[in-house]
Amino acid sequence: MDETGIYRVAGVISDVEGLRKAFDSDYLQAQLLCAETDIHAVAGLLKKYFRELPDPLFTNVLYPNFVDGLSLKDHEARDQCLITLLHSLPAPNFHTAVYIFEHLKKVAEHSGENRMTFGNLATVFGPNLIRPATSHGDMTLESLDVMSQVGVLHYFLTLPSEMLDSSAWKRSSPGTLRKRIRNLSDQPVSGSPRPGDMSRASSLATHVSKLPRSKSSTTSINDQLQSTV
Repeated sequence: MDETGIYRVAGVISDVEGLRKAFDSDYLQAQLLCAETDIHAVAGLLKKYFRELPDPLFTNVLYPNFVDGLSLKDHEARDQCLITLLHSLPAPNFHTAVYIFEHLKKVAEHSGENRMTFGNLATVFGPNLIRPATSHGDMTLESLDVMSQVGVLHYFLTLPSEMLDSSAWKRSSPGTLRKRIRNLSDQPVSGSPRPGDMSRASSLATHVSKLPRSKSSTTSINDQLQSTV
């Protein structure tokens, strides 16, 4: 968690590809390999996994709605729109999203050491989770898309975990929840949604949390490659 530039610094391509093939062929062996691989390669594979999904985590269908919701000026209306949209995702997508939010929040808790604030994490992770179905072919429009992708993820990262609790969301308006949450600690409530099986994504996120700091920057690429053989 303390590794400087985690999720921003690119891993060695051959390490990332080696991990990908391992997860595709032998899940248990892949988990062992993660413990022996540079942390930036593991983090890079997690981003690659989401980036290459045929349908992004936030789905192509709902992408325009998330962008429109983010643009709402009224805070309560924005909360109502964005959180309702999040809960309207397919169950595996919703639980995976919440799991990733919590993981990235833990990474940000170490921003004093790893330099990865909510803003930095949203910048490098947002476009992998939230993206339009097709490219505009226009640099200006694509830049606006990236800003929206970053903005949506940043919104959810800064949102109190309690506001994602399914039962609390059904019982209270977002405005009421925000007022109540101001008096609560940062600990998630016991009913917070947790995925039952996050497969490769959760495994990679877990390994990123547990891996030691990467090798010294003076270590050669050849040395890094040899360490995985």
